[in-house]
Amino acid sequence: FLLKDLHLGNRSDADEKNQVDMRKGCFDKSDWKTWNGIALWSKAWTEVISVRYEKIRDSVAFRKQYLPRIAFVNIKKEAGGPSVCIKEIKDYADTQKEKIIEEIKLLNPDVIITCGTFDVAKIIFDYKESDIKKLELKNGGWRKKIRYFENGKKLEFDKTVYVVEYRHPCMASYEKCF
Repeated sequence: FLLKDLHLGNRSDADEKNQVDMRKGCFDKSDWKTWNGIALWSKAWTEVISVRYEKIRDSVAFRKQYLPRIAFVNIKKEAGGPSVCIKEIKDYADTQKEKIIEEIKLLNPDVIITCGTFDVAKIIFDYKESDIKKLELKNGGWRKKIRYFENGKKLEFDKTVYVVEYRHPCMASYEKCF
């Protein structure tokens, strides 16, 4: 999962430099909406099923079950607030893209889910809009168009890695089914 930055908020687990060990931090109650959304998507991607958001609202147990299955990267390494200027994230990604790519290579992903960061991923992986493919998902009356590209040009994997557009996990409650 490719996220923007850490929302520091009123975290009780931040140290004096406002740094958080996310191996534990994703279970903090202050961030339940983001991490429940990611846990939900982890379940959907790893079990390839349709799941409903309402069933897991504020469940630390659910997160503990599904978050260990995935990895995530914050593009901007410094903590921020509840919202962030996307230009700041894009500028950071442009100047730090080699370090971000190295971090992603170490994780060796099969799929990269961009959490509101698809346009930033295009900067990191040097993709143009003409390189983007589109897929329409349908489930009954529900439809979602998703943009994606294959094999970030700078990842150089021997396998296909899909970089998929999706919204930020805090926006998860705005749709009924995933």
